[in-house]
Amino acid sequence: MNDKERLARTFDVALTRVAVPTTIIGGLFMMIGVTASLGVGGAALALFGASRLYDEHKLRKGLAEVNQWGFPVHGYREWLLANDPAFDVELERDTGLDILRSSAAAVDRTVTVERRSDRVVRFLTRPVQLSVQDPAVIGDRRLLFELHDRVLAPLHSDAGIVGMRMGDNATLASLVASKPKTETAFRDQAMTAPPALQELVHVGTAQMKPAREAKKRVARAEAIILASGEKPTSGCALAFFSFIGVSMGASAWGYLGGFLALAGIMGGGIAITRLKAKRLLQLAGGRPYPIEGYDDWLLSGRPILDVETREPARDVVTSMLGPYIDRITWIDDTLFRIETESRIVEGYDNVATFYGGNAKEFLDLRERFLDPLHTRVGIVAVRMGGYVQRRV
Repeated sequence: MNDKERLARTFDVALTRVAVPTTIIGGLFMMIGVTASLGVGGAALALFGASRLYDEHKLRKGLAEVNQWGFPVHGYREWLLANDPAFDVELERDTGLDILRSSAAAVDRTVTVERRSDRVVRFLTRPVQLSVQDPAVIGDRRLLFELHDRVLAPLHSDAGIVGMRMGDNATLASLVASKPKTETAFRDQAMTAPPALQELVHVGTAQMKPAREAKKRVARAEAIILASGEKPTSGCALAFFSFIGVSMGASAWGYLGGFLALAGIMGGGIAITRLKAKRLLQLAGGRPYPIEGYDDWLLSGRPILDVETREPARDVVTSMLGPYIDRITWIDDTLFRIETESRIVEGYDNVATFYGGNAKEFLDLRERFLDPLHTRVGIVAVRMGGYVQRRV
């Protein structure tokens, strides 16, 4: 996957393929001859050229989306295409590094913040993988805009941002801070955390429910069955039995009866698949606390679950969580998020291989951690979901 294709995937642009006009013109030559096809072929080429220009326009528009942030931003394209995305922020006045780190962690625990020089800090973010079949990665655009809305925008409002430079951490030259606008006498006051960031760290920034991007997934029931460790009914088997049904119908009741039999067999196969998926999803429930969104969690490349407790539980969770302790983000004293590991789910029939949640891992986590936690402090709800693209 080349750079243009990676950017297109990021901005949901369907690139016009050169094979389209070539196929059209080739077909015209064969069907209506060279002379007659010249005019139509020229029009097809013109349409192709216009479509390619429109693709470029949409990509440029996407790359310009950061120009509305109220401070200069350079290197957005390089950041998106980086293997190790990072960006430097120059502040108008000093702000404590600890509060910046806490603010970034309140958005996403994987973000690292480093001080590069006076009034210049660097944010390091992890990229996401575009697909299972292709190892190509792209900067996490969703995370970037969340950092802007919940960290950079309040920071710009309170302390002021002079500029931002983006790119790959290995090659990104640090910003050199310009002459500060704040006098030395105000340095101690400036080092105090801006009010907006204090509030951010206090209340957190995660939504009460994780994203559920997998809602739009095609062949959803089949994918749920695969992610649960079982195999759905094969489309080839359905086609075979449908053929038998048509043959029997043709000999017994005529073609109309045969096609009705085919429709019945296909419809029955779909119903069986959905019932099987529903049965597998029910295995995650049956607890005295509600579990929501398990289906989307199973189909997410970045599976996430939020746990809301009835009373403050930081100390209890810390003592119980074991190997998951490095994966949690506290949103407030009664709400925390666990980003679980994804796994490769092998495709089958009409379902391509994908990254999804590990059903066995969740059932184990439920038995060893969630059930005992509910006994000790009470769980209001476990809300599950995540993002389709896997973080690398």
